[in-house]
Amino acid sequence: MTDSVSSKSLRFRKFRKTGEATLDDFEIVTETHADVPDAHLLVRNIFVSCDPTHRIYLTGEESYVPAFETGGKMPTFIIGEVLKSKLEGHKVGEVVCGFGAWEEYSVLGKEAVLGKCSPDVPLQSNMAVQNPVIGLTAWVGTRRICEISKDKNFVVSGAAGAVGSIACQLGISSGAKVVGICGSDEKCAWLKSIGCHEAINYKKGHVEAELRKACPDGYDGYFENVGGEISEAVLRNMKRFGKIALCGFISHYNHGAAGGYNMQEVLFRRLTVRGFICLDHFADAPECFGELQELLRAGKLECRAHVVDGHEG
Repeated sequence: MTDSVSSKSLRFRKFRKTGEATLDDFEIVTETHADVPDAHLLVRNIFVSCDPTHRIYLTGEESYVPAFETGGKMPTFIIGEVLKSKLEGHKVGEVVCGFGAWEEYSVLGKEAVLGKCSPDVPLQSNMAVQNPVIGLTAWVGTRRICEISKDKNFVVSGAAGAVGSIACQLGISSGAKVVGICGSDEKCAWLKSIGCHEAINYKKGHVEAELRKACPDGYDGYFENVGGEISEAVLRNMKRFGKIALCGFISHYNHGAAGGYNMQEVLFRRLTVRGFICLDHFADAPECFGELQELLRAGKLECRAHVVDGHEG
């Protein structure tokens, strides 16, 4: 390869507290990587992840990470091919995953490299099973917080999304009765095909009644991704001493801060509600990624992705 590469990246041009993100919120900047520092890799990004959490970053406000500044890069999980290596244990040509940015090439230090991609796992699937924002989040919420096991009733909102669908399949693999909530009949059909006991299209209404019909005795665990009216319906169907893994509030991200939980239902049902961020659970990553890869190889985990080519997409 040549001694230097030109890399396009998306940078914050302006911040948007409400409303849908647009390409106008970013600027495309070209930079040149002539060399890499010691203990670093130069990686040609094959996949970069776009997740709901990126909408939080675009507010320009402090969240579970410090506020970003205009001109800064959008951080994300990446999978890429090593073009130059000055990091012990890595060689040119191997495919690695780690924390980079929305850019064509990333320079990664040791702390940003999460590992090598398993050659026997489809590369696109690694965007889920080796991605802390997706795979580890789903695993921690299901295994550690909701403690889903055989004969438990488990409900997941945003169930057809990247995190929600893995949470569903982890529950199914444990022998739990899993009910997924999503936004279309097509998504419902897919959730049923991967083993969900029932799938509910919230756009048809009557979510509370449909939840009760699916599991009349209530739910032991709830993986919360969306907030709003859906969560209110779930809370009224939780068992006493049920557990809720509070992952996100997708329904609020374009409208400002999320509204409050119905704490009366939390009190009356003696629920445990725990917010969590994957960054706090890296110690669980080896066990998590090992289980997810095992399920994938056994044909018990399906990862769907929407792939767009290029920054402008």
